Amino acid sequence: MRTLIAILMMGLPLAAAAQPSTLDAVRARGELLCAVHTGLPGFAAAGPDGRVAGIDADTCRAVAAAALGDAGKVRFVPGSMADSLAATAAGRVDLLARAATQTMMRDTALGLAAAGVTVFDGQGFVVRRASGIEDMAGLEGRSVCVTAGSTNEQALADAAKRAGIAITPVALPTLPELLAAYGEGRCEALSADMVPLAGLVATRFGAAGHRMLADVISREPLGPFVRDGDRQWEQVAFWTVNAMIEAEAMGITSANAAAIRDGGPARVRRLLGGLPGIGAPLGLGDDWVFRVVTQVGNYAEVYERNLGAGSPIGLARGLNQLFDRGGLLYPIPMR
Repeated sequence: MRTLIAILMMGLPLAAAAQPSTLDAVRARGELLCAVHTGLPGFAAAGPDGRVAGIDADTCRAVAAAALGDAGKVRFVPGSMADSLAATAAGRVDLLARAATQTMMRDTALGLAAAGVTVFDGQGFVVRRASGIEDMAGLEGRSVCVTAGSTNEQALADAAKRAGIAITPVALPTLPELLAAYGEGRCEALSADMVPLAGLVATRFGAAGHRMLADVISREPLGPFVRDGDRQWEQVAFWTVNAMIEAEAMGITSANAAAIRDGGPARVRRLLGGLPGIGAPLGLGDDWVFRVVTQVGNYAEVYERNLGAGSPIGLARGLNQLFDRGGLLYPIPMR
């Protein structure tokens, strides 16, 4: 028995070593394959010039900047949530960044690994102003559109049960189908994560005819996923997200990074590669954070241009502010 156990234990590192390296594959390919939710304002949506913009798109670009040195070397891969999750777990794409809620089951049962939180959100509702619905209690006996098979569908059912109200869910697989159903009046409310809903109200529905309810029925920490089992690539993605938050906390921006890389405080120079050591643990060059910040920006820059005051959505930072300014963003020390 001891011999068998010893053989099995000896085989574990060999099996792990046999797993392909995502970082090597990305470098060999020369581009990052990133699963996104196209057409979601503020997260990933193509503009008039065809460029995909949004906080998820910029997360993809930041990881490309870290891994390849060029934020432009990204190929965005559209698809449903189910297809994107499966493609990531199978290694057909390198990164998933599509307003995806990080949950225990996704992290443990789907062959995925969570890689940091980019947006702290919660699920809510949008309704027509003419409906007279003022709060969740007003949804009694009403129909609500929600994405089929999503965390939102389960949260909606749980919230209705807690509130003791009966609603009729209209569960559809894709965002275009949900928007069509809501637009055609097949449902009287649309339930999804509140930040994406705010983007839809601002850019598609119009605030004059639609409003968001104040009710928040769930916790939805949104962030990227990678394939489970590739610890190095998981760390590259996680620390890229953290680096953008840490850069904001240190006062490093895309505009001043070059000036302070060699002349700022030691902790700033270390983060930006002016002092050695930040790259080797991840298999990257020491200037990887510098490339992320100068090509994509720190977290504040990314948030503001996609979701905040510099965007059509105009959302306040709220929970997505730094910890010392009333938010939940608490960067892990990169030392």
